[in-house]
Amino acid sequence: MTSIVTVTAPVVAVTPVSRDFGVLTVGQASTQTFSIVNSGGGSLTGTAAVLGVAFELTSASNFNLGGGATSVVSATFNPGAAGSFTRSITVVSNGGRSTNQLTGTAVMPPQLGVSPASFNFGTMATGMTAQTSFVVTNKGGAALSGSATIGTGVFAIAGGSPFNFNVTGFAATNLIASFTPTSAGSFATNLIFTSNGGNSTNALSGTGAITPVAAFSANPTNGFVPLVVTFTNQSSGTIANASWEFGDGATTNTLAASVQHSYATPGTNTVTLIVTGPVGVSTNIRSNYII
Repeated sequence: MTSIVTVTAPVVAVTPVSRDFGVLTVGQASTQTFSIVNSGGGSLTGTAAVLGVAFELTSASNFNLGGGATSVVSATFNPGAAGSFTRSITVVSNGGRSTNQLTGTAVMPPQLGVSPASFNFGTMATGMTAQTSFVVTNKGGAALSGSATIGTGVFAIAGGSPFNFNVTGFAATNLIASFTPTSAGSFATNLIFTSNGGNSTNALSGTGAITPVAAFSANPTNGFVPLVVTFTNQSSGTIANASWEFGDGATTNTLAASVQHSYATPGTNTVTLIVTGPVGVSTNIRSNYII
């Protein structure tokens, strides 16, 4: 008796139906796999291919499978530009064909931008505080993370140093910097930004000044004409100009520590000293001071 052997035809099956590679940064790559199965009998032969940009096969494209056998094919998403991509891996065989979708999104790498490049707080009275805002911008599509630091002293970052930031693509956040001069003089430092999207150094500067207080003395304060009097400027603070009014119609502007004036006419004279600085003005009037 002769037995009859039935041989079924090969049938191709590819799983999964689709692969989503998610979101990658331009320049990154991700690989996922598909299983090619001969769900029939006989020998299944064929080829897998991907057409288009951003996706490619990174394993052998040809296969020869016996009944029930499986082969794995690898597809890689390697975007060279930002955007959303949809392609297919196409399997053609003597057991049919299959088209399986490939999707992925690419974004530009994070890129740090900080503005302004520098900031000068100008001249401020000691003990006072001024603030300014620096805008930290992510000019790329992937998340930007980093921190900013500042040296201790008269400059500070609101909330403390370091200032940590995490900015989504094409978004921005603010850093608040302050200046509190403790003495007269010029001050300078840098804000140092470091991140996965680059670094930035942004300069800060400012000047401290003390509120002026006018004070003076004279010697002698009485006598016969012509009377030569020496006035001593005893003012304090940050002073840019000193203006004298001697009471007899004469005036002078000088920052000298002392100034002489000769009184030629008998009388009683009220002397005024006005001192001016970048953070204030002070006036001292001494009535009937020179006789």
